Amino acid sequence: MAGVLTTTALIPINVGIISVNLPPETVKLIFHAVDAFEAFLILLSYPIVTTVFYVFYHSPLLHRNLVILIINILVEFFVISLSRLFCISGTLIFGREDVDAGLSASSVIFTGPFAAAEMIRLVACTAFIFSCPCSIIERFCATIFLKSYETMRHNRLIGAVIALQWAAASLGVYSFCTGIIKTSVLIGIYGVIMFLAFLIYVLLSWINNRRFRLYQQNRKTLCLSERFQLAENLRTQKMLGNLTIVLFVANILCLGAFVVMSYGNGNFLQACLKAIFDYSVVLYTFIFPIISITSIPDLRISYSMWFYRFRRRVFPILTTKNDDDKINETRKRLKHLKNTNGKQMVFTIDQEMSVYYRTLNAIWSEDIRPKRNKHKIRYTPEKYKY
Repeated sequence: MAGVLTTTALIPINVGIISVNLPPETVKLIFHAVDAFEAFLILLSYPIVTTVFYVFYHSPLLHRNLVILIINILVEFFVISLSRLFCISGTLIFGREDVDAGLSASSVIFTGPFAAAEMIRLVACTAFIFSCPCSIIERFCATIFLKSYETMRHNRLIGAVIALQWAAASLGVYSFCTGIIKTSVLIGIYGVIMFLAFLIYVLLSWINNRRFRLYQQNRKTLCLSERFQLAENLRTQKMLGNLTIVLFVANILCLGAFVVMSYGNGNFLQACLKAIFDYSVVLYTFIFPIISITSIPDLRISYSMWFYRFRRRVFPILTTKNDDDKINETRKRLKHLKNTNGKQMVFTIDQEMSVYYRTLNAIWSEDIRPKRNKHKIRYTPEKYKY
C-alpha cells in the first residue's frame, strides 16, 4: 500500500514557520501515548454516537429526509473512525513514519503504508463538514415548496443532495492533494460555503416565522398541506437551531486546525499539530451527540426513556425497587394536594391500592336495587362518584 500515494504524485504543504525538534525516541514515546488515548476516545464514542443516532432515527418529530441525512452522517462517522483506528493500530505496531523520516505533518497524509486510509478519512471529514450545508438545502426545499414538498419525490431529492455532498468532498480533497487549487483558496471556498449556508439558515427561519405571523393575523391564507408543512418547519427549526449553530462553529474550528497543521517544522511540532487536528475530529464526535441531547428537549426525553428501559433490562430487580421508593417519596411530598371537594388526590402505592380495593368492595356490596316507583337504577352510587 505504500506505493499507492507518494509525494511525487502529490504536493504536500510545509510552510514551517516554527521549528521544534526533540530526540526521536522521546517523540515516539509521547505520541504513542497520544495515539493510544485517541483510540480510547474513538472506542468510547461508539456507544454514545450509536445511541443518539438510534434516538434520532426513531424520533417521529423529524422529517424522513432529515432522518436519511442523519443516517448519512452516521456512515461518515464510521468511515472516519474506522480509518483512523486502522492508522493508529498500524502506527502502534510498526512505528511512526513521520518521526522516522522527518516528514511534515501534512506529508503524512500522502505517504507511507497508511496513505490510502488517511485519504479516505480526509474525504469523509470533508463530507462531514458539508453535512450542514446539505441539511440547509433540504430545509430550503421544505420552505420554498411549502405546498408540494410532501408530495415531491423524496428519494431523488435526498439522493441528489447526498451525492452532491460526497462529490464536493472528493473534488476538494483531490484538488488539495494534487495542488490544482491552493490550500488557502480551498479553505476560503469552504469558509464562504459555510457562511452562505448560515445566512440561508437565518433567512429560512425568518421566512417561516413571518409566514406564521401573517397567518395568525389573518393576512395570509394557507391550505391544509401548507399549514402542516409550516408547522413542521417551525418545529424542526426550534429543535435543530442550537445544534446547527454549534456545528457551524465546530466546522470552522476543524478547518482552522487543518490549516494550522501545516504551519510548523521539526519532528515534535509537526506531530503535535497533526495530533491537534486528529483530536479536533475526535471531539467533534462527542460534540454532536451531547449538543443533540442537551439542546433538544424532545430528544432528551426520548433518550431518557431509552436509557430507563435499558437500565430496567440490565438491572430489573434493583431498578424496580429503587423506582418504587422514588415514586413513594414523590407522592409523599404531594400528599397535601386536594381536589375541589377537599379530598386527598395523591397517595402512595400501598395507599392507592388500599383505597382502590376498599372503594371497589364498597361498590360491589352496595344495594343498587331501586325503591318501588321512586327512582331509576343507578349503577354507580352517587356518593362514590368522584
